[in-house]
Amino acid sequence: MTTGATPSSERGALNAALAQIREASDELTDEELAAEIRHRAGVYRQTFPGMALTPTALAKHWERIPIEAPKPTYTEAKPSECPTCDGDKLVIYSTRPVEGGSDGQIHVYEEFAPCPDCNSGASVGFWRADGSRFNAPDPAQVRRRIQG
Repeated sequence: MTTGATPSSERGALNAALAQIREASDELTDEELAAEIRHRAGVYRQTFPGMALTPTALAKHWERIPIEAPKPTYTEAKPSECPTCDGDKLVIYSTRPVEGGSDGQIHVYEEFAPCPDCNSGASVGFWRADGSRFNAPDPAQVRRRIQG
């Protein structure tokens, strides 16, 4: 046997576990299933910290893992003392008029950005439907625009 080779009995157990997981998740694509296996393996480790994570154990507990996973705890956020945003973490940095609409009037749209003083590290970028990327303006630009 070569170094790193999997004995046939281990490979058989791995294949059986994967078949069991596939059967329980037949609506997922291969890519989605791979992501779900990684996710549930991480949750398994949190849920059953003293138990070994093996393919057979993961398959056996596949349905239980989301049910028995530790529930997140939430703490109430305290308002910030930030004088720029008053604790909102966002500021209006621009407004733009838009004509039209069903009523034919001009409407003003407000554009928000992360507060440059207390939330400048927030990641609020996203991909548009046309494939282009939107990134929030840098904190220095936001600061200039809100100061007039």
